[in-house]
Amino acid sequence: FIYLLSKKVMVSFIASILFGIHPLHVESVAWISERKDVLSTFFYLLSVICYAQYLNKNKWLYYNLSIFTMVLSFLSKGMAVTLPIVFFLYDYLSERKFDSKAFFEKVPFFIISGLFGLITFFLSRSKGAIISTPALSSFDNFLIAGRGLVFYLEKTILPVNLSALYPYPKTISIVLPEFFVPIILLIILGGIVLYLRRYSRNVIFGSLFFLITILPVIKLIPIGGGGASMADRYMYIPSIGLFYILGIAVNKIYTMDRFYNGVRKFFVVLFMILVVISLSVLTYNRNAVWQSSETLWKDTLKKYPEYFLLHISLGNAYYNKGELDKALKEYKKALVLRPNYADIYNNIGNVYDKTGNAEMAITSYKKAILLKPNLVEFHYNLGLTYLHVGLFDKAISRFSKALELKNYFPEAYYNLASAYYAKGLLDKAIRYYKTALRQNPDYYEAYFDLGVTYYDNGLIDKAITSYKDALKFSVGLADKSYIYGIYNNMGNAYFKKGLLQEAMESYTKALSMYPDDKILLHNMRIIKRMYN
Repeated sequence: FIYLLSKKVMVSFIASILFGIHPLHVESVAWISERKDVLSTFFYLLSVICYAQYLNKNKWLYYNLSIFTMVLSFLSKGMAVTLPIVFFLYDYLSERKFDSKAFFEKVPFFIISGLFGLITFFLSRSKGAIISTPALSSFDNFLIAGRGLVFYLEKTILPVNLSALYPYPKTISIVLPEFFVPIILLIILGGIVLYLRRYSRNVIFGSLFFLITILPVIKLIPIGGGGASMADRYMYIPSIGLFYILGIAVNKIYTMDRFYNGVRKFFVVLFMILVVISLSVLTYNRNAVWQSSETLWKDTLKKYPEYFLLHISLGNAYYNKGELDKALKEYKKALVLRPNYADIYNNIGNVYDKTGNAEMAITSYKKAILLKPNLVEFHYNLGLTYLHVGLFDKAISRFSKALELKNYFPEAYYNLASAYYAKGLLDKAIRYYKTALRQNPDYYEAYFDLGVTYYDNGLIDKAITSYKDALKFSVGLADKSYIYGIYNNMGNAYFKKGLLQEAMESYTKALSMYPDDKILLHNMRIIKRMYN
């Protein structure tokens, strides 16, 4: 892509090596969820390359390929919304005449961009990813955007103290240096760029490429980011414009025919070697931070120890590792910083439930529900705790409430059925196990428990069918005790029907997993005596 712009190997090499090793790009590459960033950028650049080939060779195949790869970029991530404007930038750099053809050939790209842009916007809004709060006015968003632009420029030049999350500042005001200084700097930089336009179109192209591609994520419209004002990953594409300018500058200094050629070239090469080594070391160290959730959030907390969401994230990392005491400690730190945040109480409830402290779990879940009455997860979790301690009527009430809020919820139907089974209401249990299976036909636990319920209800043939389904959908399950349970119960069902051969086969398979199971050995001896 850079070679198409500059026609110079040195420029393309410098821009590409910086793109490949810059620490700002670690997040896009090391974080598996941002695979979409890498994939989208691949198709994004390919689309521009195809467009350039269309202009150079005047073949419509490349034009169609440019549209196709643009769609693929959009299907990976919404950053491709800026592509049509980048095509105009390429026209400008190529000194192409702006006429009706140059305009109308962009129309399909703008239509696609507008369509996908609207889809992204409405999906973000429906998922709550668009921040809508009276605390942030349009002018506040403008100040955040200006601060962000200077931040990205600064971190491109000096990528230290990077973070997985950059929270919104507590106070946003034009009188604060962190907001008015960036505006002054941007005005100065804008003036420099306009002054340099008389000497080269490259500076205008690179600057506008950076500005246009960063525009969707600088929080003028605060979409996404999980409550963060900035993110390293947002620079994955925009940084190319800055690296292009740097490549042009280094190439210009290296190739100019004046001022101690040999010495100057030596220092240019030495400078680039030092830059590459420095960035490589910083990137290597930054990769270590992204080794796990625990290392990531510990590093981020060093920069923002008072941000409650980071304590929640570190607590979640500990919880997922089974380090419940550490998780509880982090959740309580978060609670001190944000006392009325419902999710913290829910997380604390999860820890207490897992450690068997049902009373504290129930208290925590109730506080969460009091703060957010219509969050389905809170009712469901409280229902699980009630189920665990044998309060079946209360469990049924909570699962029913969860299903009022969210009808498609196979786990809630499954546990509702389990509560009815525990109460001895087998017909209701069967009905809700079936509902869970209609919503999730691969739900092997539901097949197994449905089989148990059929068996207890005297419906042995149906029990055997359910056990077979449970076996089919649990193929590859690592928990051998679960597979053992299926074969054991299936053996019992066959035995009850008098199908001794089938019962023996099922017991034998169960015994292969637990050879010392005395009950199984006893059942198999009974069958052998019956054969004799």
